[in-house]
Amino acid sequence: MRRLERLEREARQAAAFRGHGLGPFRAVGSGRWAATCRTCGATAVVIPRPLPNETEIFGAAVGVNCAAGNGRPSLPLYEGVQ
Repeated sequence: MRRLERLEREARQAAAFRGHGLGPFRAVGSGRWAATCRTCGATAVVIPRPLPNETEIFGAAVGVNCAAGNGRPSLPLYEGVQ
């Protein structure tokens, strides 16, 4: 499996955990690919060859719950924090 395919799969899994349903990944320039949640518009970005100060996977779709819920149960962002 190519590195890009692995990263896309991992990003989809992380986004699904947050309740997002990502569309297709598309090249967005400079070695980056992005996909957008079909429900709320949050984005996940993958970089197969990141610079030393970058991460391979990032974006709101992998870090924040879907605002629309996407019909899936999701965990609170900061469970137990008041």
